[in-house]
Amino acid sequence: MAWIRITDSFLEVEHLAGIGVQILQGHDIEIANLLSTWGRTGLHTTSVQDLQIRGGTFGLARRYGILIDDGTDILIDGTTVTENSQDTNNAYEGIASAGTGVRIQNIRSGSGLIPIYVAVGNRNQQKSGILVAGGDDVIITGNDLRNNATSGLSYRGGTSRVIRDNIGFVTRNSGTAVVANGTTAIVVNHGLDMAPNIHDISVTPTNNLGLASKFWLSTITPRTFTINVDASPGPMTATFTWTAEVK
Repeated sequence: MAWIRITDSFLEVEHLAGIGVQILQGHDIEIANLLSTWGRTGLHTTSVQDLQIRGGTFGLARRYGILIDDGTDILIDGTTVTENSQDTNNAYEGIASAGTGVRIQNIRSGSGLIPIYVAVGNRNQQKSGILVAGGDDVIITGNDLRNNATSGLSYRGGTSRVIRDNIGFVTRNSGTAVVANGTTAIVVNHGLDMAPNIHDISVTPTNNLGLASKFWLSTITPRTFTINVDASPGPMTATFTWTAEVK
């Protein structure tokens, strides 16, 4: 299956077991300005290559608005995904993807975006605006991911990623930290919505570290990272500025 184009179409799946559009394999596929409502899932693809989803609305599905099981070189751009997970509150994401080379940009995924959808739905919320369940070389930029039950984005993909400039998902923060007299470490709350890699964190001393001579980072978690020094800094303490940015 190849060279598929679906443009300016409306699908209302009356039988709630159905799927709005399902593409099981193919390449060079373009879906533009599709309106898909109700059904089990608005759009489901697997084993696709060079898929473009531009514009359109995917809403009121029992489960996912868009489900990308696998595939490569996939673009989702300018799409509205709202009021999905109608089956169970906080159970299914607006967009779920396990593809490689996926780019999601300029979309809105969350609740309350289209008043008529809110009125006819059951007030359930999507679990997350986007779930990346696997795959690598993922780019997620410039999206509005507010008003989901658990998070704007849930990321379980590979380390090759670009995630930035998304409303409702914090990927950059900065602050100060002090290693106090009598201690050799400080745990810092980085405030990001996902764990950064160690190279995503920049730490700069703002004094001479007191009685310590060197510092390093350790124990990076979804909430915190630790700044260590090789000796208690003494009364002068050891002071730092830091920036953390998921890239």
